[in-house]
Amino acid sequence: MTSRPQGLKSSEPPELNLEGVTTNTRALAAVTWEKFAANYLYENGMFEKDAKTVVDYAKAHPVFEAMQSRWNDSITDYPEPMKAVNIIALRRVAHEWIEKNQPQAWYKEMFA
Repeated sequence: MTSRPQGLKSSEPPELNLEGVTTNTRALAAVTWEKFAANYLYENGMFEKDAKTVVDYAKAHPVFEAMQSRWNDSITDYPEPMKAVNIIALRRVAHEWIEKNQPQAWYKEMFA
């Protein structure tokens, strides 16, 4: 449960901080599955270089066989639940890559 800012009555909804949130559909359409995956890895603690390497590893991984021709598609062309499905698979593949290549990585637990 989050605390309410001081002076805010319980009947008033808290203000939402939407800084950085875009409703620009052209901007969202420019996000490919490849960019989405790399960004997810990076935002969960992976270094940018490692995130790109893991995405390349994922693109060749059997788990993502059905994605072979879709990595450059816009994420807006797919239903929202596809993001969750791909994140589950990406976490699994990322953890596998970390175990093989950087077993002591501090961000390892983010993908366990």
